[in-house]
Amino acid sequence: MGHLLMVESWVGSMSRLLPRAIREDGHEFTFLTRDLHHYLRSAPEGVAHPLLGACNVLTAETNATDALLPHVEKLHEVFGFDGVLTSCDYYLPTVARLAEHLGLPGPSADSVARACRKDETRRALEDAGVPGPRFAVCTDWAAVVSSAREIGYPLVLKPVDLCAGMYVRRVDDEVALAR
Repeated sequence: MGHLLMVESWVGSMSRLLPRAIREDGHEFTFLTRDLHHYLRSAPEGVAHPLLGACNVLTAETNATDALLPHVEKLHEVFGFDGVLTSCDYYLPTVARLAEHLGLPGPSADSVARACRKDETRRALEDAGVPGPRFAVCTDWAAVVSSAREIGYPLVLKPVDLCAGMYVRRVDDEVALAR
């Protein structure tokens, strides 16, 4: 039986399914969050949220990884975590850094950070000879317009560092690009 540290979660179904799966596989978990009420609001009325099935529910600033490292190190001394996980892709780099810092199994923090940045992922694939769509990273409007003309429409416009499909949109022409 392992003891896992779960750092944050999706608010929807994964916040209910993952805790159950952990317990069904014979493990236990400690849930670390910056705001427990964020999750409890999504629980069906009259039903205890599955995240409350954690051995420990702890609060810490999970958006400040450097400050979180020594805190989690102390928790690890007490609870002896066997792994660190999350179901929220925003926290994948944090989880990788924590696991690496604690000497627990997982991908390297650098590889996860690269994988979570769309531009760095594209460059790594390009460098490895893996075909992919043309792309440009732009920091000002002139570069946006120039790159759009060079690549051609339609475009898929997306932030390089947000999770899932946040703010991703199709752009069919320069008028739509300006919106």
